[in-house]
Amino acid sequence: MKYRTVSDAANPGYPERLARAAGLLRREQRGALAAEFGLCIPIALTLIFGAMELGRLGFSQAALQYAAEEATRYAIVREGQVTPADIEAYAATKLTGIFNQEAAVITAAAPVDPVTGTSLLSVEVTYQYEFLLPLLPKEGVALTGSSSGFIAFPPTLVN
Repeated sequence: MKYRTVSDAANPGYPERLARAAGLLRREQRGALAAEFGLCIPIALTLIFGAMELGRLGFSQAALQYAAEEATRYAIVREGQVTPADIEAYAATKLTGIFNQEAAVITAAAPVDPVTGTSLLSVEVTYQYEFLLPLLPKEGVALTGSSSGFIAFPPTLVN
């Protein structure tokens, strides 16, 4: 028998036993991929759906802000020739991508300063965002988009 190293000389049959043990370990790995997949897929799905939910939340916030800004612009361009109800109705038409548009609360106010005769128009759109994922709070999150604009010489708003 030819020995390759000193440890082989001290342990005759060592390489063969090592090869047999490695073969046993290889055979015992069947099903390991399925077990690892089963452990990793819930984490991966949570991250994927969490990112989608976060994207939906950000989009809803941007839609509320957009509706408030457009309604403010609509009112400022018309310089007080519209009612607060007209402004609120216009803001409602600009709510895109919101699941339950009827749940959005839109308020518009433009009090006139009696001293200067100017007006600060403010539009606020509030929406109770509801999560789709069951792991997140059922009551959701209150989102608000607001915008304000200055009307220098406003005619009195029609009431």
